[in-house]
Amino acid sequence: MYENYIKIKSRAGFEYTGILHSIDTKNSTVTLKQVRLSDISNTNFARLGLNNIDYVIFRGGDIEDVQLSVTRPHDIKPTHDDAIVRLNLPSKTSVTDKCLQKSEASSSKQL
Repeated sequence: MYENYIKIKSRAGFEYTGILHSIDTKNSTVTLKQVRLSDISNTNFARLGLNNIDYVIFRGGDIEDVQLSVTRPHDIKPTHDDAIVRLNLPSKTSVTDKCLQKSEASSSKQL
């Protein structure tokens, strides 16, 4: 299973890093679990001893920046998925969907 680590910078300038728990499009919120604050030295969180937080719900309008880092188990192999057009693997090789390869081959024959 994939774990999506998200770093969210709030409009107040605080950076939070955690595992993506949910995105609520109806209420425009993002929820992270297992959250750590990047720099809490000058915050009320430090005075309260809060560096590890179970979960945080962010209002979408108060998010200044979002960075995504996806980690995955090393034994996952790419499978056929019609939604994937191209997949870049860590070894700098790429796997292209067979349908795409066929359409590229036929279009090059037409030229």
